Amino acid sequence: MPTIIDQAKRNNFYFLRPKRKAHDREVVTNYPGELIQHDTSHYNFSPYAASKWYLITSLDDFSRFILYAVLVERETT
Repeated sequence: MPTIIDQAKRNNFYFLRPKRKAHDREVVTNYPGELIQHDTSHYNFSPYAASKWYLITSLDDFSRFILYAVLVERETT
């Protein structure tokens, strides 16, 4: 049994999506340490963990090096 998409392709009703250009990272700094990006994510990093943890990272925008990373059980301010 042909699928709906197969029938649409045969009758020229199906249009392929145009290929998207890959996102390139643009460095907007001139030297290391000028801009530090901080990020956090809440995720279950291990199948053996009973709860999700927070990963907190700091990256140098110029070199893209990870300057700091830590896993914490709960977020504090």
